Amino acid sequence: MRAPIIALAGIAAGLGFACAYLASELAVERGRSEDEAARRHDLEIRVPELQQKRSRIEGHIANPPLPAAGLLRMVQSSKSAGANLAQAAPSAHEPGGADAQGAIADRVRAYRSRLARRLQDPAARELLRSRQKIEARRYHVGLAGAMHLTPDEEGRLLDLLADQEIMGMELSSRSPDEPSVGRNAGHDLQRQNQQELMTLLGPERYQQYKDYQHSIPEQAQIAALRARLDETNALTDDQAARLVAAMREERDRYLSERAVGSGVYQSTYPFTLYSLDADPATQVTSGESQIKATQAFLGRIHDRAAALLTDEQLRRFAELQEEQLVTSRETLQRMREGAAETKPP
Repeated sequence: MRAPIIALAGIAAGLGFACAYLASELAVERGRSEDEAARRHDLEIRVPELQQKRSRIEGHIANPPLPAAGLLRMVQSSKSAGANLAQAAPSAHEPGGADAQGAIADRVRAYRSRLARRLQDPAARELLRSRQKIEARRYHVGLAGAMHLTPDEEGRLLDLLADQEIMGMELSSRSPDEPSVGRNAGHDLQRQNQQELMTLLGPERYQQYKDYQHSIPEQAQIAALRARLDETNALTDDQAARLVAAMREERDRYLSERAVGSGVYQSTYPFTLYSLDADPATQVTSGESQIKATQAFLGRIHDRAAALLTDEQLRRFAELQEEQLVTSRETLQRMREGAAETKPP
């Protein structure tokens, strides 16, 4: 009798440990979810301020600033995209609007407070820095090859980029509620980052780095294509360089053409532009038009690639393009479903 009791006690203890573990994991995931929600709200608050001047945005397209992975590029016409966002967001004068805005502000402040505590804790700060270095390596696809860096040179550059991300986090954690103050501090930090990079790399290599930055989406495409090819169909460095140049040229052309309307797109292929209009039906209509433009854009790239790649390489490249276009189509479908849900009966 004693043995079964001991066995049951062991099982109970094991279950208790498992429950405790799962509870701790749930708490961690809940904290991550809250952080992401607050970070999203923080970006939503700042979107109108990021869309003030069309010339500034067009300048970013031609000569983009030092990017952080995952940021959205904004494009606007004389019809302010910020006005569309303001129209969609709850106004303080609307019923419940002040409460909604206050809740968003509270979440943003809570996120900044948590971030500040992490940055003040040496162990947590170092963990954040290590994570940023991993992200910098992942984001800067083909960096060492494109700039002909030794492993030591690449490591020092990634260290600096990680440190700069931490400085950006510190600025975010203490960013004031007044947008203009935070914007000025952001400009100062960007200038400081550029100077640090120039000091590390030297003027010539710094220019190479800026050129490389502008081709990061294309470098990612090349890496994805190479991962699909076997040794007998491997992409040569010359093919890769010429394809990157062709894709970059087509991307610059496409984005300059699409800048005639207001919208937002992710800084990755296929760069489908989505409307910021408050009306869901208008978003769908615009999205359908943009999908056609995206297909034409990818078609031009395919034609350019056909002159550079073998038949098998081109087949794999077309496969990659089609998969990315599917993502845009899925987004459009979600927009249609959202518009149908908001349509009055």
